[in-house]
Amino acid sequence: MMSTQSVSSPVIGGLAEGKKLGLASHLILIGALAAVYYATARAGLLFAIPPGNATAVWPPSGIALGGLLLGGLSITPGIWIGSFLVNTGTGVSPVTAGIIATGNTAAALVAFALCRRFLSLDAPFRRAACGFRLFAIAAVACLLAATLGSGSLAINGYISEGQFGSNWSTWWLGDLAGVMLLSPLFMLFGARHQSQVPSHALFGALVSLVVLGVISLAIFGSWLPEEFSEGLLYLPLIALFWLLLRFPPIVVFGGNLLIAVIAVHYTSRGSGPFATEVVANSLFELQFFMTVYALTTLALIGVLSSQREAENRESQLAAKVKADEAMRKKESELAHVARLATMGELVAGIAHEVNQPLYAIANYAAASESMLASCDVRQNDRLCDLNRQISDQAVRAGEIIRRMRGFVKKSGDQRTVFSISDAVDEACSLLDAEARLQTIAVNAHPESTVPVCVCADRIQIEQVFINLIRNAIDAMGESDGDKRVVTVRTVVVENEVQVSVIDRGIGITQSSLTDVFAPFFTTKQNGMGMGLAISRTIVEAHGGRIWASPGTDDGAVFTVALPIDKSGADGR
Repeated sequence: MMSTQSVSSPVIGGLAEGKKLGLASHLILIGALAAVYYATARAGLLFAIPPGNATAVWPPSGIALGGLLLGGLSITPGIWIGSFLVNTGTGVSPVTAGIIATGNTAAALVAFALCRRFLSLDAPFRRAACGFRLFAIAAVACLLAATLGSGSLAINGYISEGQFGSNWSTWWLGDLAGVMLLSPLFMLFGARHQSQVPSHALFGALVSLVVLGVISLAIFGSWLPEEFSEGLLYLPLIALFWLLLRFPPIVVFGGNLLIAVIAVHYTSRGSGPFATEVVANSLFELQFFMTVYALTTLALIGVLSSQREAENRESQLAAKVKADEAMRKKESELAHVARLATMGELVAGIAHEVNQPLYAIANYAAASESMLASCDVRQNDRLCDLNRQISDQAVRAGEIIRRMRGFVKKSGDQRTVFSISDAVDEACSLLDAEARLQTIAVNAHPESTVPVCVCADRIQIEQVFINLIRNAIDAMGESDGDKRVVTVRTVVVENEVQVSVIDRGIGITQSSLTDVFAPFFTTKQNGMGMGLAISRTIVEAHGGRIWASPGTDDGAVFTVALPIDKSGADGR
């Protein structure tokens, strides 16, 4: 007696359900499923083990799965029709055939629901556990078809009570083997990346399958002495491992099906290592053999899929790390170019700033030379004072040059612990000349005299402050005299220090509060729109935040928040 059982994968929602098909299309799909079901059932009967009322594997169980998988629930009637037709052809009454068909259809629906619940929708065999889940689902669902089918045969007198147990077990194991052998093939059609064989590998796959077929024929076709065939029984498994390592899973499942067809064909004719005088024993051993093969290959496919997925993740992570490093390098270079551009814009004010101490040095030196010429010893104190002035002005000029060199120096991300107030003062000093040329005062107001330290790249943080202060200076180009003040306020809020640059210029609209940090966004006539974008990149790279807000008295407020370094060390 035969049974059909289906399990379905959630890989595809179904062609009929995924697309809106008309009534005619649905009827065609239902008829096609019934026809394929009937044809595979008749083919299965050709390999029936004597006396002809039981088969080791029932292919329609996998076909029923494929119907639900590819066509959706709407073509379920095709399973019932195919099962009913094939069972009426075995000599049972229409009522009994209807009960068997109902059990087969119900089992298929149960399996379909369980698979949608417990198997992945996009990659059915991505883990080793997936194969065992499919086995468990098939085993549970096949109980329904075997119980209803064998029960209806026993109640209607087609089998005796003594035959019920063997018939039930044969039915259940045959359906289970059909599901394990055929359902993975249909599942792979949903995961197309696993079902496609590259064109360059087609020839190799065909040759490998031919070799596998020859090995199976030698074992099950009695080409070898019985003692050799039994010893080589699991040699095809090694060939399957080879296929698994070289080709997509669909080739492996095809090899599994090839072994099963050869094994069933020769065993049904009393040949091969499973052929014995007791039909039930032959049947059980063959079914166990095929199920173990199918389950083993499914588990190994899951293991290899997990390994390849881990390797892909590792490769992607390595590529991401490399890309991040390249991005940081580009950001560092861009920040360096921005500093050079800023220094170029500051050159007029800095030249004026450097010229003052140089002019003073020249005057003090001339006065000192004049006094030395007179050789008036009484003026020694005055000469010493002039030389101190010369030294002080030289140090002042050198300090200006040092700040310039430090600001434009190209370096990587060199983080140190330093006082945030020192960085603010340094930025204010570099911009002091430009601010005074425009009659704008820059005032720094730390919250307390206790140094607040951060761990960051000092040059980059100073670059941020310079960008913000210069923007504030530019924003007050047309402001009245009493408003021409830039205030830099430093406060501590919980675990971060916030530095706010406050101007009383043209202000900022609500719609521009976030846009101002976008690359190439600018309100300046000759601006490039990169200063604030670079500043945001620098601040966020240090784990901080930067934002803009309208000022309380016109103008705008730009705030930088950085994590406080608890060590409190002060270094440069």
